[in-house]
Amino acid sequence: MSFTTLFTAALVLIAPALVAAAPAAEPAPSVKSQNFGAPGGAYPW
Repeated sequence: MSFTTLFTAALVLIAPALVAAAPAAEPAPSVKSQNFGAPGGAYPW
């Protein structure tokens, strides 16, 4: 019981951190590509 409770608590605490960290790591390259790709910087197209 205690192991299952600790394991579930670990998932509940770690899973949101992984979900929050994944999107935070992705926009950095896209923002850099937009800045380098568009001279104006307003639109990436």
